[in-house]
Amino acid sequence: MPEHALRFAVHGTGGSYIKTGLDAQEAQAVAGGSPRDAAWGLDPSPGSLTLVTDGQPQMAKAWPNLRGDYPAFYRKVRDALTGAGENPAPLEQALDVMTVIDAGLLSAREGRAIRLD
Repeated sequence: MPEHALRFAVHGTGGSYIKTGLDAQEAQAVAGGSPRDAAWGLDPSPGSLTLVTDGQPQMAKAWPNLRGDYPAFYRKVRDALTGAGENPAPLEQALDVMTVIDAGLLSAREGRAIRLD
C-alpha cells in the first residue's frame, strides 16, 4: 500500500524540509487530552531537513517541530479582536499561505512543479 503520511514537502535552493503526519493537538483533544498535559502539543513525528552545501545535498536529519499551542494562538486571536494585541496571522502572512496553497493546487492539477519566487 502506498505511503500517505506526507503532510508537505518544501524544496528550495538551500535544501528541503519534509513533514509527515498531522498536528498532534487535534488527536490529543479527541482522546480527552488537555493543554495542561505534559505531552500536549508534542509532535511524535519530526520533520526531515536536508541542506545543500556546495551544490550537494547533505544527509537528511530529523528536525524537531515546535510544540503546538492552540490555546496561545486563540488567546492572541481574542486579543487582536478586542484591540489588546496584534493579529497572530498578519495579512501578509495569510496572503503568502494562500499563494502556496494556490501553487499546490495548480501543481496537482497540472502535474508539474510550480516555482515560487
